[in-house]
Amino acid sequence: MAQWRPLWEVRGPGRAALDRGREAIERGLALGTGSARERAFLAALVHFYTNADAVDHAERVRAYEQAMERLHAQYPGDTEPPSSICIALLSSGASHPPDKTYARQKKAGELLQPVFRAQSDHPGVAHHIIHASDYRALAPRRLEAARRYASLAPDSPHARAPCRRISSRASDSGTRSSPPIAASSRRARARDYRRSAPRQRLSGVRLPAARGT
Repeated sequence: MAQWRPLWEVRGPGRAALDRGREAIERGLALGTGSARERAFLAALVHFYTNADAVDHAERVRAYEQAMERLHAQYPGDTEPPSSICIALLSSGASHPPDKTYARQKKAGELLQPVFRAQSDHPGVAHHIIHASDYRALAPRRLEAARRYASLAPDSPHARAPCRRISSRASDSGTRSSPPIAASSRRARARDYRRSAPRQRLSGVRLPAARGT
């Protein structure tokens, strides 16, 4: 996720980051090697890292999302395109003012559910699902991913903090949470969040202790 930070930032990356991304893509395409699938991944990224002077950040994110959707249709059994589409959806979903239907966040979570079922021991998949549901209205949808993420990284503050948020929000919605996640005190929750805050920022958007209802 850290490598994709420019895509997550609400206002988009700076010129230096765009130039680095574009140069890396050009070098990759110039090699002329790899599979057709791998070259298609690079070609999709062109939509985001080029034409920044003429096309704004949100439009480039959307163009990348559409390119990855085409790639997903071409390789339906490939688990990588859904993850990339998810990141684009969450970037465009972090709009101001936010869409209170959470349509893009819901789509991101739904895309990842088949991947999660196939790779439930992959912390990255659970992590993406948690980011897609880090809103009180969506918390009950993602309790399973939160519990799994907490079990995969029980000693990681970055894993515990978002899981506790989702568990707390699910409890507010009347959904029963599992004791290992729900039993922490307010003080422990705040401590874990402070420790994980620098890592939380890799999305480009600070994740508050309690997001909107």
